[in-house]
Parts: sequence; C-alpha cells; structure tokens
Amino acid sequence: MEDESKEDKEPSEPEDQSDASFDPVASNISAEQFFTTTMLENPRHKWLTGFYNYLSRPAMSDKKKAICLQHARQMRILLDYIDPKGDDITCLAQDEGDAVSKRWLKPTLNSGSKKAGTVISYLTTFEKFLTYVTNPRYNQSGPALHPDFDIFRQVLPEIKGWRSTVDSHTQAEQNQRFMVESDALLTPAEKAQLKTSEPYVEGLKAINQADQGKVLSLQEYISARDLLAIFSLDNGTRPHPLNNATLKDYGTAKTKKGNRIMLVARHKRSKEGPAILSMTQELQRLMEIYIQKIRPKFAPQSENHLFLTKEGQPFPEGTIGRRTRAFFLKTKLRIGEKLANVSLRKFVSTKTKEWATPEEAVIVQRVMCHSQKTAERAYVRTSLTRLGSQALDIIARVTSEEKPELEKSDDINTEKQPASANEVKPSTRTKVVEESTPDPNELPCSVSRPVAPPPAANQSTDKIE
Repeated sequence: MEDESKEDKEPSEPEDQSDASFDPVASNISAEQFFTTTMLENPRHKWLTGFYNYLSRPAMSDKKKAICLQHARQMRILLDYIDPKGDDITCLAQDEGDAVSKRWLKPTLNSGSKKAGTVISYLTTFEKFLTYVTNPRYNQSGPALHPDFDIFRQVLPEIKGWRSTVDSHTQAEQNQRFMVESDALLTPAEKAQLKTSEPYVEGLKAINQADQGKVLSLQEYISARDLLAIFSLDNGTRPHPLNNATLKDYGTAKTKKGNRIMLVARHKRSKEGPAILSMTQELQRLMEIYIQKIRPKFAPQSENHLFLTKEGQPFPEGTIGRRTRAFFLKTKLRIGEKLANVSLRKFVSTKTKEWATPEEAVIVQRVMCHSQKTAERAYVRTSLTRLGSQALDIIARVTSEEKPELEKSDDINTEKQPASANEVKPSTRTKVVEESTPDPNELPCSVSRPVAPPPAANQSTDKIE
C-alpha cells in the first residue's frame, strides 16, 4: 500500500532532491529546528535564524512557514557551497561582491545541474537575504558587520541583471521543455480513456458497492476517495482546494443548470478569490454516496475535512496532489508517465485558447484562478507544428501571383483614394447630420429649441447641402 504521508512536490518546486544531502550541520535535527533554535553555534547560524524570522515579518508579506523555510534553507545551501567551513557570511563579499555569481551561479549554469526556475529562486533568496542584512531596521539582532561590507548595498540592485543572465543561458533549455510538454500534452481521446482505466473502474465499483450496502475495505476506500479527488479533471483546478474542502463547503454548495458548485476559501491562490469546484450530476451522485455511506466508516465524527488519509486525518498541507498523480500512474496510459495534475491545467488552458471566445476564456481563467498572462506563459502549449503549417499556407497565398480580386492592382494610380470631407455622399452626410443633431424632445428645459429655416424655392426638402 502506498505511503500517503510523503510530502507533495510539484514539478516546478524550486528545491532539488540533491540539495537534501548537503547538510554540514548535524543531520539529526530538522530544518525548522535549525532555524528556530536559540542555541546558535556561530555568526552564520545567527544570521540565518535572523533571516528566517525576518521572512515572516509584515515587510515580507508575512510568508507562510513553508516558504520561510525554503528561502532560509536555500540561503544556507549557498553559504555552505561557497565556504563549507566558514562560520560567518564574509564569503559573500569576496570577488568584489560577485562571490555568488562567480563561485555558484556560473558553475551551476555551465553544468546544467539545476533548472532555470530553480536558479532564479536561489537568486531571489540571495536578494532577500542582502535586503535583510543591509536594512538597519532589521539587522540589529545580527552580528556586527565590518564597515567594508557596504559592498552588499552595491550588489543588491545588480541581482536583477543576474536573473537576466539565467534567462539568456537557459533559453534553449526552456524551449526544449516547451517542446516536450507540447508533445506530451493530454489529448481529448486520452482524457476519455481515463474512464476505462483500471483505477477508475476500481473506484467506481467500490462506490457502487457501498451504495448497495457493502462495507468497504481500506484499499477500496482509498480507490473510491482517489477517484473523487480527481474531479479537478472537469474544470482544471489545482488540487490544493481539495486539501482544505470541508463537509460544510459541500453542504452549502449551490446548483446551477444541474452543476453543483462548491466554493473553497483557502487555497494556493486565495487572493484571486474562493476556488470554484464544479461537479457534474454524475459526480454529485458519487459524492453523495461517499459522504453518506463511505466516509463515516473511516472518519472520526469530529473531523470536518471532506477528504481524509487512510488514518482518518486531514491531508498534510499541499500533499493531496500526490494522490492525483498516483491515480494517473495506475492508469498505465501515456499520461501516467510524464504528466501530473498541472498537465490537466495545460490541457484545459490550451483547448480554451484554441476554441473558446475571449469572453469564455476570461471565465475559464477565473475558475482556474490565474490571469491571461499566466495562462499564456505557464499553461498554454499551442502546437507549433500546426502553427508552422498555417504560416506556410499563409505565406504561399500572400506571395503568389494570383491574389483575391479586391487586392489586384498593377497601377497604384488606379487605387481608390479616400474621399475628402467635402466629397461625402449626400446620403452619408444626411446620416451624419441626423446622428449628430440632438432630439428636440431630449433637450433640457433651459435650452430653447432651434427653428429650422424654410427650404429654398429651388431646393428639394429631402436634400441637405
């Protein structure tokens, strides 16, 4: 049986597994213990603990604990990489302040040991650290800085240029990743195949048996729960809202045109508003069976979370997405080898880009809790093969000798020139005057209505000069 407690790691998460073993300090304490202990070993340790506390301040938007730990851990890795035996942060000032660039950034880019997003994440951490070190409001609790360390203030604004260097060095890698993701993109046929795959059939069978009165085994419960947890398939939402969805959220969900819409307040992009989780009528039927007949057998009576681990506890923060990926792996389809939940979002975003109207795209983007810019950058994977073929057809048409009738013209002097204001057709000018003249009935009471002059004797009453 699979371990459900392992921490969920999205493919784009900046940290590498290879960094986990790089720990010069005693390995029998956790990262959180290292950054929160009051038994500080040296000035470097004191700077790092101060940085960890600084990250949770309002000035840094009061970061979540996981984000604070990630930045503090990455800064610790940088320091230990540049100067493994050092006990201070003086190594950062070496090479005229370019120590991180020369001794870590360039070797990392040349070796290709980290992806571009990971490298940029480390540089962002370094920028935050220097902001903390050079800010007299916050660095008072740290060790005394040497007067020459004003160099940190000079390096700080240059880090933006370092990030540009990462982009230029890794552009080919990013293009290659785009190509791989485009080739591996989920197809409508593969999405349909999911409903005939082994884990889907097993989960559906377990739910229907529970509806008939069977008490499910633990493995059958997991199959039923995981099947329902992938309903993010229907609208491309992130799995994180499922981590926090409660029975109350489900009970207060409203129905529109047969679709039940559940709103979850807490999720990864909470600032975009509540997460919108949509359920079809068939999914509603399965959820009712799960809530009424399956979940009570495995959940404590006091627990309010909708989806629970095999131990009957809420999933640890950010880990329920692992169940979605485990489901895909069990399908034994092509998508199970390369694609995670994020690929469902790419599938939905790409098809929306290809077939939806701009107004419809805005609706989908709101439900997926991202902007149009984010959709274009991170999720849309348009087929470059189709794009290239379309471009070839267009080029052949516009460069051929035979053009559409309206575009043929061998003599530029024969082209129609726009009419001047004095050459406007009478019918057109009549329309302009009619549209620009106010309706007498709509004039304010304080404005006198003009009296139209009588027509000339030799002039028709239906013509306006």
